[in-house]
Amino acid sequence: MQVMDIVNRAALQSGVVPSFNPDEVPEDVQARGADILRFEIIPCINCDRQLDVTEVIHRACPKNGVVDLRTTPDNYRRRIYGSCPMTKAELLKVENVSYQGAEVPCLVNVRVLLDSYGITDGFGNSPTELNHTEYWDTDQFGNPRNIAVWTDDHFLVEIDSGHECDPDVTKVNPLYNVPFTPMRVDEIYRECDGAALKYIHAGEFVSTEFRYAQLVFMTEDYPDRLRLRFGRNYSGEALVILPVPVRIINQFDEPRPWEGELVAPEKFRSFITLTLAYRLAVEYGIASAEAMDKLAAKAYNFLLKNPSKHEHPQDVTRKISEYLARGRGWRVGNTNSAYGGGFNG
Repeated sequence: MQVMDIVNRAALQSGVVPSFNPDEVPEDVQARGADILRFEIIPCINCDRQLDVTEVIHRACPKNGVVDLRTTPDNYRRRIYGSCPMTKAELLKVENVSYQGAEVPCLVNVRVLLDSYGITDGFGNSPTELNHTEYWDTDQFGNPRNIAVWTDDHFLVEIDSGHECDPDVTKVNPLYNVPFTPMRVDEIYRECDGAALKYIHAGEFVSTEFRYAQLVFMTEDYPDRLRLRFGRNYSGEALVILPVPVRIINQFDEPRPWEGELVAPEKFRSFITLTLAYRLAVEYGIASAEAMDKLAAKAYNFLLKNPSKHEHPQDVTRKISEYLARGRGWRVGNTNSAYGGGFNG
């Protein structure tokens, strides 16, 4: 969804402008609408735990009991071309390509990926260089930008223009490890056996009860990161369940910095548009504010009725089996129950 599409439609519905022609929407209305959308509406949506958003599984390996979840800042100088359906190992797989009688190491999967985006069309003057198409992102002076790509396992691969397939130049950024700003953590599981970790507060974390517990964690919010702190006895990887927030992606060095792309599930479109229409009506003193408020409330109720999570029906037999087996710890095989094996301690 484009920010200007949302802003222009909200301006039409609120009555701030009499026409839906984008050329007739004043720039001050567009800038103010984008500002309200970015700094008021979207943060409220991301803080609303009743709204159902997409969730992803982030694999993390604690170092000294700590994992920092950090994404790229707004002034990150590379153009990020979203997420690719390949892991870091697949994308950065080195293959030898014959060139002028020699074998040249090359990142062939990078060429395949950029060709699929339509920003390149095959090798250029060498196997490590690609031909740019007109869709390769450039700055305001027409110079090609350096780009980056998020892999499926949340690594940020940085690709320099003119050295796209060079394994000595294309690197993984060691600082950023999440393709969005993490708002909170829903759940964490131990990777080796799927045991759930319990969230505790800082005071509990150092208490006698949980000081040496393995299956506990706490969170620390900082301006530029979300820190997960694990118990001192925890070892191995962790699977972190993160909600994907609604966000706006744009380039702040463009002539119209309020424009951009709104990244959100399609089902949020009506609610976001009507909420912005209400705010614009209030901002400009339009009489339609009350009607827009009612429509926005109706769209919000529709979102609550359309969750992607479905509650499973209760399995009474399994619950009885697990209740009777409590305290036995690990069970292997069928121990007089239809639900043998797994973690129960």
